[in-house]
This record gives sequence, structure tokens and C-alpha cells, in this order.
Amino acid sequence: MTERASASTTNGANFDNSPRQKAHIFSLDASYDINRQWTLGGKIGARFSEQDNGDGFVSNNATLGVVNLRYHIVHKWDALVEYRQLHAQDIGTDTGVTTAIYRHVGNNMKIGAGYNFGKFSDDLRDVTYNDKGAFINIIAKF
Repeated sequence: MTERASASTTNGANFDNSPRQKAHIFSLDASYDINRQWTLGGKIGARFSEQDNGDGFVSNNATLGVVNLRYHIVHKWDALVEYRQLHAQDIGTDTGVTTAIYRHVGNNMKIGAGYNFGKFSDDLRDVTYNDKGAFINIIAKF
């Protein structure tokens, strides 16, 4: 991934063609149905990146680990609790917890709402660390 600076982040008049971030991002998600009610899930990810700090590119690699537990409450409703740990060169190590509730819509989609108690998301492209708060989510599964 190469993210380019917009005119608003450069001098405002001309588009600066230099990238703000160059990154290779890898992740792996897995889940295991313990029984009909409980599902254990996890995610591991890594970002190998360089960010433009104005004086040139600096390394900003990161690793992410996620463990979650889903409970099938009643017909078509699920609850989720998730623990996340992020280690990034620019912020060090941070942890967070996310909770959510989801409603199944058909066999291939879930719509949910939740709250992220941490300041980071599980999206390793995001380097803003301002993700604390409520969210809505749509998940497609195939």
C-alpha cells in the first residue's frame, strides 16, 4: 500500500506526489466453534511500513494480536467481547477491549453495533489511534 498526501496536507495549492506511508500489511483471522453457543476467534497481523514525517521516511512497523469470544444469545443475535494488543514503533504497546452485539441478516451478513474502549482499531492501515468510541459494523461472510 502506498498512501499519497493530499493537497490539504501539503502546501494547499499543489499536489505533492510524495507518499505519506509505504506499507506491506499481512493478517490472518481464524475462528473455532466450541459448541452451538460459543465461538472462539483470533487475529494476528503485521505492518511493515515507513511514514513520511516531513524530514524523510521513518520506520513504523506494528504487530497486532486479537482474541475474541462470541456468544449466540438467541435466534439471529450474537454478542462479542474482544481483547486486542498492538505494538507499534511510534506508540509502543497498547491494549484495548471491544464489545458488540450483532443481528444476523440472512445466511451471509451480520449488522452490529458496539463500543471500542481502546484508542486503536484492528485495521493496521490506520495510524491515527483515535478510534475509541461507538461504532456500527456490517460483516459479510461467504
